Amino acid sequence: MARLAGVGPKRAGDLLKLGVETVEDLVTLWPRRHVDRTVVTPIRQLRPGETATIRGRVESAQDHMMGPRRDFLRIRVSDGTGRLDVTFFHARWLKRQLTLGVDVMISGRVDTFRGQLAMTHPEFELLEGGREPRLGLIPVYPLAGDLKQRFMQDLQSKVVPRFAPQLLDPLPQTVQQKEEMAQRGWAIVHQHWPGSSEEKERSRKRLVFEEFLRM
Repeated sequence: MARLAGVGPKRAGDLLKLGVETVEDLVTLWPRRHVDRTVVTPIRQLRPGETATIRGRVESAQDHMMGPRRDFLRIRVSDGTGRLDVTFFHARWLKRQLTLGVDVMISGRVDTFRGQLAMTHPEFELLEGGREPRLGLIPVYPLAGDLKQRFMQDLQSKVVPRFAPQLLDPLPQTVQQKEEMAQRGWAIVHQHWPGSSEEKERSRKRLVFEEFLRM
């Protein structure tokens, strides 16, 4: 694993904690879930109780202590249509990232706090250097050690499309046609990076069917 571009010995060791020793282990390290970024909602259109994605700029950031071992960071994000308060708990390391003027994309459940629209510990992506965000159904991977979500997403976006189609498909072509099943490579790619909920479900059914035959 250490030979893969961007991995190195330290990250290879962290991947090993997730059971990843080979490229096949990596491409079958499934996302825990997906964040729906198919729609970016203006802040003024947010409604409490819904799950949404917004894009904006950090206009204030304050860290607070709630005791010797409890801390939280509260930022306010503006997109020109409104403001959203966002709170992260146990997040001292985030203070170095979520600083004033940083552009960010945030996905999570909308609530209210003291009459203000708010989210608590949502998923976020820094948009540094004019970098465009990933949109669509975005995978969220298990982490270990010092691995970061953005690194895992970048790594899998390169490794999965390249290597998944090369893996042996144990399902005979005749069975695939009879059961109207997708090929294994396609199913693996779209379990990570589905273009739609329908593709995600079709890939899941193919992989579950394969596991059923192995039992």
